[in-house]
Amino acid sequence: ELRRQVEQVVDHPALALWEGPDEIVWTFTAYSFLEQRAGFSRDDWNAQKQIAVDYSEKEAARIMPAMREAAALVRELDTHDRPLWINEAVDSDVRFARQYLPFVDITGCDYYAVRSDGTDLAAIGRSVERWKSIGRGKPVWMVLQAFSWHTAKSSREERYPTFAESRFMAYDAIVHGAKGILYWGSEGIDKPEFRESLYALTAELAALQPFLTGREVPGVRVDLIHDLFDPTGIGVRSMLLRAGNDYLLILVNEDDHHRLGVDVSGLEPLNNRELTLLYGDEQHTVVNGNLVTRMQPFQVKLFATSKSYATENKHGRAFE
Repeated sequence: ELRRQVEQVVDHPALALWEGPDEIVWTFTAYSFLEQRAGFSRDDWNAQKQIAVDYSEKEAARIMPAMREAAALVRELDTHDRPLWINEAVDSDVRFARQYLPFVDITGCDYYAVRSDGTDLAAIGRSVERWKSIGRGKPVWMVLQAFSWHTAKSSREERYPTFAESRFMAYDAIVHGAKGILYWGSEGIDKPEFRESLYALTAELAALQPFLTGREVPGVRVDLIHDLFDPTGIGVRSMLLRAGNDYLLILVNEDDHHRLGVDVSGLEPLNNRELTLLYGDEQHTVVNGNLVTRMQPFQVKLFATSKSYATENKHGRAFE
């Protein structure tokens, strides 16, 4: 059956890659339906109770060899040498995930941080770091939120990510090293304005592809010069990218409070060049490899050497 399915689509020009079974490790370790199917809860798994451990080891012994054989078959049939990707739940077990990593090309997870009962935007960056550690150098792709939890669970209230929140989550993934961003849940959108906000964001990312698929310039550093009563926090993360003779500086404030003294250094390749804030009015001439800016809670700033990297598609950016 797998051979039939692969042969049916293997030469289709729209096929970009192969995705293996979704969240596979989660399904035999911590998924909620296991309480009915196997007699143990997520808490039992977290506590490593024997019933949960025994079940997981038995399932892994059955599933992992089958996945290895399936991956080998896909590679045999695909003369185009497309990559193989496995997406996991954000907290899927490290030990079992490592068992299939040798025969896949891309790893990563999904996480949907915006909820009516509590939102943790900075969890996206932490998730990327977790899967970078698990993957030991494999590219990490993040599946981000294209829905409101009320469409998936009737007990939840409507709470779509605002444009600013969606934008933060995308760039937080990027500055932590994610190599791909995907969106899940859009089939359930019941608010057209939110869909338009996603189009605005993906148009913005598309306009930056020369940078996002280019190379990172090392050596950039961000120091926070604190006001007297500044609270502690995660801080501001940065990334400098180059495409040809142009540069893009990404700054992401991962804190839920403002940072009014964001001191960026290591910009010597840009000395005497002007950086312009895309989607804003701020401008800086880089002197001694340095610029200073201010940032609001969970704000993203994109400084480029040319305004041409801003998309013309502005509709949807005001979604709140």
